[in-house]
Amino acid sequence: MTCPPGEVIASVPVPGNGTVATSPVLHAGQSYRLRTFGFALTNATHGQDAEYDFVIADPANRLKATGGVPGFDFGIADDGAAPSWGPYNAGHIYESRIVGAGRAVTFQLLDNL
Repeated sequence: MTCPPGEVIASVPVPGNGTVATSPVLHAGQSYRLRTFGFALTNATHGQDAEYDFVIADPANRLKATGGVPGFDFGIADDGAAPSWGPYNAGHIYESRIVGAGRAVTFQLLDNL
């Protein structure tokens, strides 16, 4: 069974506190587009979206998920690995593609800065 292109199959809220969220089962071999939007406040001065940590008062002051701080990662991870969600988007909207493996996928906001 395949999903029609553009059909939304689920909305999976990913909490800003690191709690794991789970998708429905994704059909093996089916390509899916993941879309993330919004950001979480990680402390009094910083926000974090799917790919970047940024200073609330100066969003241009930001760190990419795997750049700038060796050994640290942050952003939304799927199945424990943080994909590249692309260049910074001031609207905090990003997309990525995955291929289903016949099981659910977990999502988690990583913040180990």
